Amino acid sequence: MPKATKLNLERDDEVLELFTRTEDGVFVVDSSHRIMLWNQATEQILGFSAKEVIGKPCFAVVSGMDQAGHTVCQMDCRVMQIGKTHGIPPSVQVATKTKDGRSIWLSITHIVIPSRDAKLSSMVHIFRDVSTQMANQDLLSRLAQLAAGSLRPASPTAPASSPGPNQELTPREVEVLRQMCKGKNSKAIADDLVISRTTARNHIQSILSKLGVHTALEAVAFASSHRLLNRD
Repeated sequence: MPKATKLNLERDDEVLELFTRTEDGVFVVDSSHRIMLWNQATEQILGFSAKEVIGKPCFAVVSGMDQAGHTVCQMDCRVMQIGKTHGIPPSVQVATKTKDGRSIWLSITHIVIPSRDAKLSSMVHIFRDVSTQMANQDLLSRLAQLAAGSLRPASPTAPASSPGPNQELTPREVEVLRQMCKGKNSKAIADDLVISRTTARNHIQSILSKLGVHTALEAVAFASSHRLLNRD
């Protein structure tokens, strides 16, 4: 059973304890935005241990932006304001960073735990890492643009299978692209091609730039649709 560390406050701890029995990330804040519960799944997803964050304001730990580019989880948090007026806070998708600086997307649902003493009311945040879903969503959007010819206009003099004018991949980049199409990351590519990981990353960035895409998934899709790896 997942464990959680919580701040010892005067409230219904038994109710809050129920939220630790889940594989989803869960953290609970009081009416002053202080983190009072941080379960094990939250530690695994965000990288911060409960000991590091208990008692700290949530906006100092989990801060990010929604899809519209608006800052969320801040001092005058809209979700908290809605909860304090007995409204139903909407679920949100938030782009934030883990302790090691990795960018991720979280889908967060909020539950208000009322108390006889308004000052002791709690806000429960239940979330999942939806980075893969968001990346796929972005990929589908960009592939639709590619299909419509709006992302990277084709040169009238360039063959359909060409990445673009003066943007031919080098033989080594083709090798790297083949590895990417096998689902390998920079470390695996470096090991297979006996090059440094930095060199592998540089090749990947060059490939993305030449193909006019932003992610490895897009590069793979582009390579497939333009038959880049089927040339003699």
